[in-house]
Amino acid sequence: MRIALVLTIVAVVLWCGAASAAFIVYDGDEAGYHAALTTYGLNTTLIGFDDLAKDDLVTTQYGGLGVNFIPGNGGVNVLRVDNDMNDVPPISTPYCIQIFDNATMYTEFTSAFTAPVQTVALWHGDVAAKNSNVFRVTLSNGGNTVGTFNCATSKNTSHFLGIIATGGDQFDSALFSSRSLGDAWGLDNFEFQTVPEPSSLMLCGLGCIGIAAGWRRRRSK
Repeated sequence: MRIALVLTIVAVVLWCGAASAAFIVYDGDEAGYHAALTTYGLNTTLIGFDDLAKDDLVTTQYGGLGVNFIPGNGGVNVLRVDNDMNDVPPISTPYCIQIFDNATMYTEFTSAFTAPVQTVALWHGDVAAKNSNVFRVTLSNGGNTVGTFNCATSKNTSHFLGIIATGGDQFDSALFSSRSLGDAWGLDNFEFQTVPEPSSLMLCGLGCIGIAAGWRRRRSK
C-alpha cells in the first residue's frame, strides 16, 4: 500500500513538472537572457571559436566542453572557421563560423550536447530576410522534438538568440536553420549550459545513493 502511494505521488510530481515545462525565447535580447541565467541559477560555457585556425571545419573539437557540431543535410552544409559571418563582423575576434551549402538546400547545423541542458544561445549573422524567411530552432531530447521556434532574421547584421527551458524541461540537441534555400550565413559566441564532468556526475550519484541508504536505515529502526 505504501509503495503504491509513493508511486502515485511520484507520478503526480512528474506529470506536474511536464505540464509546467516551458521555453523562454530571448530573440534579440542578450541582456535579458543573461539576467535570466542568474535568476534560474544556470552556469554556461561560451565558445567563440577563436582558438581554432582559419578554414578549420568545426565538428568534434569541443566535445570535451560538452557539445559537438554536426553539419546539416547529410554533411552538405559546411561549418568553416572564418573572420566574418558571411560579410558580417564576428562578435568575438578574430574568428567565427560561416555556413555554406550547394544552394539547393536549407543551411543548417545541429549542436549535439553530451548531456541534457536547459539553455542555448548564439549570435547569427546575415540570415536572409526574404520570402518570409525565418531563423528556425528545433530542440530535441532523446530523439523527440520538445520545441520549435521561428525567430528573427539578420540580413547584413548580427542578431542574438537565446532560449531557456523552464519548468524542468531539458534538451540534448538543437537544430539551427535558415528556411531560405541556399542562404549562406554565420554564427559566433555559441553559449550553452555547462555540462557536468563525469566525475561530478559520479559524485552526485554516490550522494543520492548515500541519502537513499540512510533513509532505509532510519525506516528499518
